[in-house]
Amino acid sequence: MDAIMLQIYGSKPYTPPMVTGVTLVPIYVRISYDRYGKRHGVSDQIKDVIALIEGIPGLEVGEIYEDNDVSAFKKEVEREGYNRLIADIKAGKYVAVACVRGSRLVRQRRQRAEFIDLMESVGGKVYTTDGTIYDFTSEVGRGQFDSDGVKDTNESEKISVRTTRAHLRLAEQGKYAGGRRPYGIERHLEIVDGKVERSYRINEPEATILREAARRVIAGDSLHAIATDFNLRGVPTANGGKWWESQALRYMLRRPGIAGLRTHHSHDNIVGKAEWPAIISVEEWMAVKSTLDSRATKGRKAANDITNLLSGFLVCATCGNKMRNTSSGVRPRTYRCIVPKGKCELKMSIMADPLDDLIISLFAAKLAESAEYTASEAPSRSAARVSNLTAKLERLAEQWATDEISDSAYGAAHRAAEKELEKARTEAEEEARARVVLPGAHAATAWKSGTLSERRALLEILVDRIEIRPSERRGKYGNTFQPDRVRVVWRHQQQDDIPSTQ
Repeated sequence: MDAIMLQIYGSKPYTPPMVTGVTLVPIYVRISYDRYGKRHGVSDQIKDVIALIEGIPGLEVGEIYEDNDVSAFKKEVEREGYNRLIADIKAGKYVAVACVRGSRLVRQRRQRAEFIDLMESVGGKVYTTDGTIYDFTSEVGRGQFDSDGVKDTNESEKISVRTTRAHLRLAEQGKYAGGRRPYGIERHLEIVDGKVERSYRINEPEATILREAARRVIAGDSLHAIATDFNLRGVPTANGGKWWESQALRYMLRRPGIAGLRTHHSHDNIVGKAEWPAIISVEEWMAVKSTLDSRATKGRKAANDITNLLSGFLVCATCGNKMRNTSSGVRPRTYRCIVPKGKCELKMSIMADPLDDLIISLFAAKLAESAEYTASEAPSRSAARVSNLTAKLERLAEQWATDEISDSAYGAAHRAAEKELEKARTEAEEEARARVVLPGAHAATAWKSGTLSERRALLEILVDRIEIRPSERRGKYGNTFQPDRVRVVWRHQQQDDIPSTQ
């Protein structure tokens, strides 16, 4: 302890901070939940603690450290005010703290032990508004602070368990979790047999906007373009404003609640049907989610953010990097490898217009083979895998709870099953997207007459990438167009090598 003290406070004898014989006492206030952000809770605490300090001779109010709407029980939560207070105590600025009660300072066991050690090292005290003074220079004072803290921690844990169970029970019943109403849904209250009954209904004007947004995302429009259009049209937001943000729109469309599904803890943990009606079908929601997630993972822009059919799909077979459309007044439009010189041995390029025509023709033939994708198709094999893997995770949890498997075995099996479950969910969403977007036997016709956005949406469903391989011949404008240089890699690792026309 002496060595630690020397490192923290130096070799000079420690002198408590004094101002003309008066000890400065900082104030620490905290409240776990401030719904409206008006600080009423911390403001009341500050008034009470100031009155406490002013009522004790020899003490004077120091700096106020505040953590509003911050939990002290949750380990992952960072408390800036508390951290600054601890840093100032370690720096020798204060040797005492005043607060409403000890639980405002610490609720975690390890943090409480560290606080006790620190206050003991500086000979400090904690003053609380209930009249308790914890003197850390004595064993009794340290023990009392620890004992009171243990009671507070145990009570927090009990409350946490009860709250978690209650929230899970409400989720399994499909009940609304509270808070601001979701866009597209409105609350309805009526008196039945002398009791107020609450129900939820679809707000048709708002639901129509969400359905439009979902349909446009599936068709290839970007969130930015949709939000901009809504702003130009003066479409009101959920709180009555008239400014849409693409990230807020993304959150609305990816939220399972839009399909009448209830989640618990996260949007990935769907526990059943919700008590409110669905705005779009589950199939449509899965298609929207797959579309947005695919753009994020593949790094592809939506169709209305680009002007070329194959942008984002073409890759250089030499280095594996993307190819970009280039054009000038002299040379024909060309797709080129965008890697800087020296980092790609051959830097593939290919004439753009003949390639677009080739892919349009090839894809029309491919779509003619895809008539099995219909809206009435039975649940996919991926959906069945999701169900089986979910049941497997439940069995693993039961085996671990009854000590049938060890902690390490459970951890390894759980991680493997979770990984497979995530993969199966992604595949199920992609299949749902295909069933929604691909118009069955009429797919080829829709492809030929479709807009750029619609065509790219179809490409994203079936094509993983299009590789451009080296050419052995050169013409006046570089590589002449050769279909056999093109290899289309379809989803699920299928690929088509285009035969040579020579």
